[in-house]
Amino acid sequence: MWYRCLRMNLHQAPASLTCHLTTILRGRLCFKDLWAYFAKLGGLGDCSSGMSGTCSKASAVLVLETVQKEMGRDDYEFIDIGAGSGVMVALSLCYGASSAVGIELKNEGQESVYLKSRELFIRNGIVDPRMLVSYGVDVSSTSTLPSNLYCEQGCERKRAVYSFCDGFAEVDRSHMFSLIGRDRQVKLFICSLGKGRGDKFSTPQAVERSINNAAASTQNEPFIACAKLVVRMFGSGAQKTVHVLRRL
Repeated sequence: MWYRCLRMNLHQAPASLTCHLTTILRGRLCFKDLWAYFAKLGGLGDCSSGMSGTCSKASAVLVLETVQKEMGRDDYEFIDIGAGSGVMVALSLCYGASSAVGIELKNEGQESVYLKSRELFIRNGIVDPRMLVSYGVDVSSTSTLPSNLYCEQGCERKRAVYSFCDGFAEVDRSHMFSLIGRDRQVKLFICSLGKGRGDKFSTPQAVERSINNAAASTQNEPFIACAKLVVRMFGSGAQKTVHVLRRL
């Protein structure tokens, strides 16, 4: 199993080493085994399973490869708003993230899956403190984006935010967009759009405008919608489009 090969204790690694957990987990085989592990635990869900939904394996690769390409070789933190069982948080570590964090409002079995996977990682000395998912957290009640606080003193790690937020209330999305615009370390945002013409955020331009209003208020650089990805949902096979916004 992949975890039997990953016994390096990152806490004991010399500070001069630049190989983070990402180096250990990187590779298609690790991704495949992690995905299978979450599937075994029941951590992958579509809209009918009590979870907000997980994209398919191929679509997860597409999203994370896009993040890795956009972030380049820079150290970055991956943030998932609406993280479910934490599958994308964990898998981001296979695709260049130095640390990863997520928040999830619901707790209909997701936390149990996350804790089981986390316990396995910790026993092998490969997670804490690089991976964290918090449950019962409503993004509208937060004053900043989540962080697992793993960062060497004085560093300012770039951040990539991911969210299947089309099921969020408009007020929650508006608040999340504001947090993204005001956080100058966020360089990339990948999200789904609102549903239907009556939704305030049904176009990438509307999301871009909301984020940039907040960015301007803090004198941060603006975002621009630069690409869209067609993804399929695990289980149901339903198709969604997610949009990529990059800070200029």
